[in-house]
Amino acid sequence: AHLAGADGLPECPVPRIFIHSRRDAICPPGPLEQLVASLAGEKRLLWLEAADHFFSDALPQLEELVFELG
Repeated sequence: AHLAGADGLPECPVPRIFIHSRRDAICPPGPLEQLVASLAGEKRLLWLEAADHFFSDALPQLEELVFELG
C-alpha cells in the first residue's frame, strides 16, 4: 500500500513512532499497518481511540502519550 507522504520512510535511519486514530478516514488503519510492517528498523505503531485524523476528541490523551514517550 502506498500512502501519500510516505516517500522516504523506508530509508529513514532513525526509529519511528506512529500514533494513529483507529477511526481515521484520511489515512485508514489497514494501509498504515501494512506500511509500518514493511519498514525496516525500529518502529512502533500506537493507537488512540480518537474520532478522526486530527484526534479532535482525544487531544489530552495524545498529549499524554507523547509526553510519556518523550
